[in-house]
Amino acid sequence: MDAMSGSEISSNPDQNYASITLNSFKIPQLPQLSSKVEGIALISDIEHVEYETTLQQGYGGIKHLPPSILDITLGGFSSGFPMGFLTALGQQLQHLQSFAVRNSLLGGESEESHKDTVEFFKHATELVDLRFENVFAYPGFFATLGDIITTSKKSCLQALDISYVFQNQDEKFHERIASTEMHRLVGPSLTHLGLDFSAEISQGTGVVPFPPSSSVALVDALTGPDAPVDLVRLDMVMYCLTLEQLFGLLQKHGNLRWLSAALKIEATEQNKYGILAALANCPKLEHVEIIGYPSLENQQAVPDLKQAVFDVALPCARDIQLLADERHHCPRLVDFSCNILRNPMLGEVVWERESETGRT
Repeated sequence: MDAMSGSEISSNPDQNYASITLNSFKIPQLPQLSSKVEGIALISDIEHVEYETTLQQGYGGIKHLPPSILDITLGGFSSGFPMGFLTALGQQLQHLQSFAVRNSLLGGESEESHKDTVEFFKHATELVDLRFENVFAYPGFFATLGDIITTSKKSCLQALDISYVFQNQDEKFHERIASTEMHRLVGPSLTHLGLDFSAEISQGTGVVPFPPSSSVALVDALTGPDAPVDLVRLDMVMYCLTLEQLFGLLQKHGNLRWLSAALKIEATEQNKYGILAALANCPKLEHVEIIGYPSLENQQAVPDLKQAVFDVALPCARDIQLLADERHHCPRLVDFSCNILRNPMLGEVVWERESETGRT
């Protein structure tokens, strides 16, 4: 416990990491570890009244964070950050390599707050790893961020993860996500790109990706002249792809080792063969998940859609085992799964090399 701020500090000297639960926006000094700590997590437990007051007043500055910090996580700042807070962080941590934000708002409603957020990233020119989990931002933020990280000559960003827990009960959930801006974040240095929707486990429901019409700009960015040159992991469950788009992506990125993709499917065998043909472009694949997104026409016309999809449209365990055979296209494959909208109620096909068996 820091006596001045009331914040709680827990640290692991062996890992050079400190976790700080903030009761105010005053970041306490790190005892003893100051010259050694390489990573910190700032978790908000700030009472509502103080939170709102600080947002209105702005932030005075940060002067004592050790320059050894390379990794920072911000969590639980659901109302955003006071004016000046992120700029001060960026000024203090100009050698930051990893930045994660969870369950927070980036940039408030004012133009000054927008600028404060952008200033942080202008200082963080050495970022290698950038992660946003359930992070919402003002319109235009992700496009502006993309301009910063893809046009900078110093940009060395390798891993970018943006993920959300899908909110089935929120009718405006899709509207709050900047789906038309994500393609601006794609640059040549990326080796790992994650744009993911995960299902609410407690609700037993699945996810609904953006339709293929929303993925055109992203696919263009991933296959165009400024596309990543050595992409090894691609998670694209946030966007639904057509078979043609999937084939083009895998043809471009033949070194992929990890793939999760949402795919528009028709209840035909041609659909299954199209998936297998696309995967054959990537002989180094180790982990694959295909999330089926039945077309509206199929949903209306096929009486037992679940049965039709697994019987005809998606690879079965035997198909996957043949694909993974040493004499065939993906000899390094470790595991493969197919499901419908990540909904556990609709079943799945799972294949694992360890036992070389499949289950439905």
